[in-house]
Order: sequence, then structure tokens, then C-alpha cells
Amino acid sequence: MTKLIQYLDNRSDNIIKLLQQLIKAPSENPPGNEVEVTNIIIESIENLGIKDYRVVQKSKKRPNIIARIEGKRPGRHLILNAHTDTMPAGDSKDWLFDPFSGHIENGEIYGRGALDMKATIAAYIEAAGALIKNDLKGSLTLLFTADEEAGGSNGMSWILEKENIKADAAIIGEASGIKNSFEYLDIAERGLFWFDLIFKGDQMHSSMLKLKPGVSASISTAKTINEMHSKFEIKKKHILYPQGSTLNIGAILKGGLGYSTVPGRITVGNDLRFVPGINKSDIETEIKTFINDLIKKDNSIQVEMNSKMYVEPAEISRTELIVEVCEKAYEQVFGYPPTIGGYPAATDARFLINQSNIPTIPAFGPGLLSRAHAPNERVPIDHVIKATKIYALASMYYLNS
Repeated sequence: MTKLIQYLDNRSDNIIKLLQQLIKAPSENPPGNEVEVTNIIIESIENLGIKDYRVVQKSKKRPNIIARIEGKRPGRHLILNAHTDTMPAGDSKDWLFDPFSGHIENGEIYGRGALDMKATIAAYIEAAGALIKNDLKGSLTLLFTADEEAGGSNGMSWILEKENIKADAAIIGEASGIKNSFEYLDIAERGLFWFDLIFKGDQMHSSMLKLKPGVSASISTAKTINEMHSKFEIKKKHILYPQGSTLNIGAILKGGLGYSTVPGRITVGNDLRFVPGINKSDIETEIKTFINDLIKKDNSIQVEMNSKMYVEPAEISRTELIVEVCEKAYEQVFGYPPTIGGYPAATDARFLINQSNIPTIPAFGPGLLSRAHAPNERVPIDHVIKATKIYALASMYYLNS
């Protein structure tokens, strides 16, 4: 393995230059256009001598790349997956540097997608280049997918329906740091449930307050938000999630016609993240029970629930070989083992685990998750280099074991 590490040490500048190129190619979703970043990836893998690749897409401007490297001997098949889309950069005034500059400051590289997850794309490509130089057994697939940030209907979900992709294991290099960059090896991911609460009231002229009986939809909204924020809880626990399930109540608020009108309708959008072991029916029942109990205490509240999106959780066993080799590679590079954890958000791992029965690491990558989707997104350069070595070592250990 010394030869592999030395090769990547000599390629450290190339890794960062590639990451800067990827950041400079906007792939914001929405609107959704991964063409430019895909072209950079294709050029990069071709330069490394990887010719066995395909570009597949469900819709225009949403390409996905499937690149395969065959070893000299038969063996296992491993997938390294990363998504090519990013969240929008937002207002550039909120950024210290141009969000598409790939600016380097104090050992970190800035830009939209720097850690989510173009650092991992660069690391995968260079890791694959290192593996080509070694005696590889089995086969490795680099799977770069579009549309992860919007649910995967143009990416992983569609690919697994249309392509005959089978593998023994997979790694998704999402940023897995909570307090420190790249601190966790996550073997589970929480599910997601988006739902609206629609509050109804008596729309009328504001001047009629206290002259005519009526209910403001805003007051009903405020009461319910306060109660759910302080008291709503899904009781089922999970060893990897000390925080349990969490509810972002009032993530979106819509309603009201003007200052002179008592609102008759308010829509509240909410984001619930729940631990493995819970299904959609369980969640809907708990929410409806809580609201019905609230209405019994205050019958002025009129509200109905509308489900918007459900994403199932996913989990793999701690004893899977892919977990073991990732731990081994991490400890070899960092000098200490990673913490086994559960990813608080959702990734494309749910499709690989739940649809295709492929044991998949949901998140194992450089950076702090809290910096994803935020202004001044950035990732430590040294951890991008370390990630490249870890992916190369983990792949080698897995395929040669």
C-alpha cells in the first residue's frame, strides 16, 4: 500500500486543481443542469485512462456517469457514488468569496458544492487513478449521479430502475463531520417526511376584531407551532441517534392577504427527520393524534394535514465487510479509528440499500455537514487529500479481501 499512498502524495496538487475545476462548473439544483460538471468528470477519467464509461440520462441536461474499472482477476464489485448537483448558491453577498471561484483561504477551499460533494468526486477520480496503477482484483464502478438534492428522480432512483446495476457494496462520500471534519463513518441514515398543516380561520376586515366573533388562522397557527415545537416527540429511539427524530416545524409559512384582513388560511410546511425502524403510517398516526388532542383542548383550531414527501430511512449492519475496510483505511490515514454513527440527513444510499440490497455506507467523507447548503461552504484541503487515500485503500482492501 506504500506505493499507492506515494502515488497519491505526488498527485495532491492535481486533486485540488480538479476540485477547483468542479466548483467553477455550476450545477445548482434547481434549476438542475449537470452538463458542465459532467464534461469535466469525463475529461478527467479519460486522462487517467478510464475508457469504459457510459453517460445515461432520463431528461435533458441531467446526465449520470457510470464508469467501470475491471481488475486483472475476478472478484467483488464495489461502487463509489457521489452526486454532481448542488443546492443553489443563494445571494453572493452572503459569501466571503465568489461561490464559483474555488478560492483557497487558510487551508480550506470555498465554493458551492466544495464539500457537498465535489471534494468527494475529485477524491474518487484520483483514487481510481491510483488503483489502476496497482494490481486490482474484482471491479470498481464510479457512479456519478444527478438530482440527489431534489430526490433523485433524474438520478439514482431512475438509474436503478433502468440499469442492471449490481454490486457487493457501495460507499457514498457525503460530508460526515458534525463537530469536526470527517469524524464519522455513518452506517445509517434518517428518513424524511415533509408535510403541510393548513389552518383555516374567519377571513374578515381587521377593524371588526372584538366586534364580530371570528378566528384568525394565524393565531391557530401560532398556538399549534408552539405546542408542536415544545411537546411533539416520536418516542422510538435508535442507538446511533442520541438526538432521536427531529421536527423543523414552520420551515415554510404562507398566508395572509394584507394588513387590513384577518387571515382565513395559513399553510405551514414542516420537515420531520426520523430514525430507522419507523414507517410513514407510524409518523402520520403520531402527528394526527397530537393535533387531535390539541383540538380537543382548543376547538377554535381548524387544521388539516397534507403529506408532501416521504423518504424512507436506511441502515446496514455494523459487521458488513465494507464497514470493516473503511475503518481500517481511515485509521491507517488518520492514525485513529472513526466514530461509527448515523447520518442525520438522507442520501442516495436508501435506493442502493432498500431497492437493490447493496450494503452501502450512507456518509463517509470530508467536511462538516453544517457547512453544506450554507453560504461560505468550504472543506479542508488536507482532508480532501486524506479522503482520496482512504477511498483508494478501502477499495483495495475490499476488492482484494
